[in-house]
Amino acid sequence: MNTVPILRNFVVLIIAILLLSSCVSRLIRPSLIGTIVDFDGNPVENCTVGSAKTDKYGYFKLAEIRKNRFFFTEVFAMEAPSIFVSEHIHKDGYKDEKIEIFHKYGGGLPKGTQWSLDSIHIMESSFDDYAKLLQNSWIAVDVSDENALYLLRHNFKERCKTKKCNIISNKLYPYINKSSGDTMAISTHLNLKENGQMDVVKIRHYGYKSSSAPDFKANDTLRTWGKWSFKSNNLLLSSDFKEINGNYLVSEAEYVGYNYIILRRFEYKEVEQSRSNN
Repeated sequence: MNTVPILRNFVVLIIAILLLSSCVSRLIRPSLIGTIVDFDGNPVENCTVGSAKTDKYGYFKLAEIRKNRFFFTEVFAMEAPSIFVSEHIHKDGYKDEKIEIFHKYGGGLPKGTQWSLDSIHIMESSFDDYAKLLQNSWIAVDVSDENALYLLRHNFKERCKTKKCNIISNKLYPYINKSSGDTMAISTHLNLKENGQMDVVKIRHYGYKSSSAPDFKANDTLRTWGKWSFKSNNLLLSSDFKEINGNYLVSEAEYVGYNYIILRRFEYKEVEQSRSNN
């Protein structure tokens, strides 16, 4: 009996078992669940999210994707790989969006990982009710080198699930991240009311020092009120805080999202000219 083929097959089988057992499962994309809604919170049915479609409640679910990697290669990498999730959102009659989420060590997350994206708001192509959108509470970020004022919803960083939103978040990180140590950061909060009144709160943050530290200084909170008006895509803000006062243009749709509005400052003459053209 020729034992060579049998031995060869046995060796191949052992090698195959070793190779299969030496693989490690890596996450490529976790299961994603969420809801697509318009700016009024109404569900958007039959909206494409990656390979999925939303139901009548705007709900979607994308299945988890994993791949096997060779164990020895992963050992040499010394850490779990990062993952970047990117899923296109499309619905006729609405502005396209794209889900973008980065996780530095996401590849090492366990099987069955699921991320809930909550509600993602998409804008109708014909949307023009900026006055209604403005009637809300905002964090105002003055970006002087752009001659612009950014309005961000509270918990803006946590709300960011889309590409446009993340671009703004990364750009404004130095402005909205609280300073530490002896430095000071200032945040301005606006509440634009339906009657044209505006509550304004300015907070001076004095770092992260413990309240028991001898040089601890509590945050200063300054409150005032003002007025706002909106006409022909022009916003006028008036208060005791000069840094937010002025005439602003709400223009292109790419500068407006549910969680942010980018306002460009206008000189008074420019505003009058813009209004006369409309």
